[in-house]
Amino acid sequence: MNGLIKGLSLGRNTPGSSWNPRALPVVCALLFLLSLPTLYAQTTGALLGTVSDQSGAVVPGAKVTLQNQSSGDIREVASNEVGRFMFAGVQPGTYTIHITSPNFKTWKRTGFVMRAADTRDLSDIKLEIGSGNQVVTVGSVHYSGRLGEQW
Repeated sequence: MNGLIKGLSLGRNTPGSSWNPRALPVVCALLFLLSLPTLYAQTTGALLGTVSDQSGAVVPGAKVTLQNQSSGDIREVASNEVGRFMFAGVQPGTYTIHITSPNFKTWKRTGFVMRAADTRDLSDIKLEIGSGNQVVTVGSVHYSGRLGEQW
């Protein structure tokens, strides 16, 4: 054991000691093991939801836009055949969500806060019949919980 510790000395060589090249794999392995917790830290979240109309029928093909209010970054997806959509890898921040579909008013929510590791499900999206140039703005929501909690 004393030889291993002596071989791991990264400081100046002292008389009678020298760098042991066999210690390099041990040092690399230790550094790798120490970095594992940060590799698995989740820094992004996910936003998913269902787009439906006032009667509860799903709206496939709705354009869902997620815009970061501070950076201006925009991501877009379309709801699938059962009205579901998902944004993965969402950075923490405050967002505006727009949803548009032909023959419906534009749905908009501002001040939507995402935190690291959040998984948020918007199941309350109800599009109103009308033209796309009409906008229904839904108030911002303060949220501090996790999926499944009431907000």
